[in-house]
Parts: sequence; C-alpha cells; structure tokens
Amino acid sequence: EAGKSGSTGAFTVNAAGINSFAFPTPATPTAGTAFSVSITAKDAYGNTATGYSGVKSVVFTGAASSPGGTAPSYPASVTFTNGVAATVPITLYNAASTTLTATEAGKSGSTASFTVGPAAANKLSFTQSPGNTVAGVAFASQPKVTVQDQYGNTVATATTQITLAITAPGGALLTCTANPQNATAGIDVFAGCSIDKAGTNYT
Repeated sequence: EAGKSGSTGAFTVNAAGINSFAFPTPATPTAGTAFSVSITAKDAYGNTATGYSGVKSVVFTGAASSPGGTAPSYPASVTFTNGVAATVPITLYNAASTTLTATEAGKSGSTASFTVGPAAANKLSFTQSPGNTVAGVAFASQPKVTVQDQYGNTVATATTQITLAITAPGGALLTCTANPQNATAGIDVFAGCSIDKAGTNYT
C-alpha cells in the first residue's frame, strides 16, 4: 500500500492433473529400424504433469502396415517418471508420409506427422506383368519392375540396371526396345517387348 513496506511470500504452483500428451516430431526414420520418441504428460495449461508416473497403457495409431504386410511395432506399455516417458521405442515398416497419434483413455492425444524412408534395396518385383499376346506383337501390357526393400517399399533412389529374360519353350526370343535398362526413381518400365514364337508357360 502507498507509503508502507510490502510483504512477500514464496509458494509453489503445481501442475494440474494430466490432460493430454505431447511428443516431438521424430527425424526421418527408416523402415524396419527402431527409433525413440519422448512423450510428455501435460495438464490443461501446458505444464508438465509431474505427478503422472508409473506404467501406462498408451495406444499408438495412424501408421499403416508395409506393402508387404508387416505391421508397426509399439511397446505394450509406457513408463512415465515425473510426467515424462523419455525413450519410447517404435518401429514402422511402411515408407510413406505418416501421422502417428499417442492416446490414453480419457485423455487428449498427441499427433506427429513425418516421413518414413525405405530400407536398403533388397529385391525386384513385377508391379506390372505382361499378359497373353500374339507371337511377334508387343505385349499390350508391358513389364514394369520395381526395386523394393525387404518390406515391399519402393526404393525411389535406386537406378538399378535390370535385365529381362525368359524361360523359353522351343528357343523363343524376347526382344524389347531396350533390355537391359536402368530404373528411374526405383521403377523400370520396359517398352516394345515381344516374343517371336507361340507357346505356353513362358516365365
């Protein structure tokens, strides 16, 4: 009050109970390689809910299985200490733009958007096969070969040289506009391919 000395008292304001989670956007992870996220429990005002500790049932959603069908891997439970779960291991297998959400029953979730990169090139797959045709006539559906990692993701950085060959009944010949040829962005689309002799069970 004017003309009088003031009085000061020190006290502590504690965070309220947990209202939501927060976790930072991870750097670009690689398909099939585990990475860690740190999850923080927050009260309704954005403070770390330091009273939130122990083993919790956090559920992760949003990431798809890989093209080859391998499902994401998440921990069955998460341990918080003073409101923070420091290293939560996650493994994703689908190389794509991903939105991952962490939730627990009755609390708001946290969402992070990021991109998962493919693992190393591991195999070649026909993503378009030639159909039945007439001898000497270019296939109506030309072969398309994709460079993939072990989980079925396209390895878009691959420029692999790919050669087509046939198991040929009666010594037939396969001819294409170019064979072998290099993939572009992990995909090799052949053109003008035909077989000169009629037959069945070509591979």
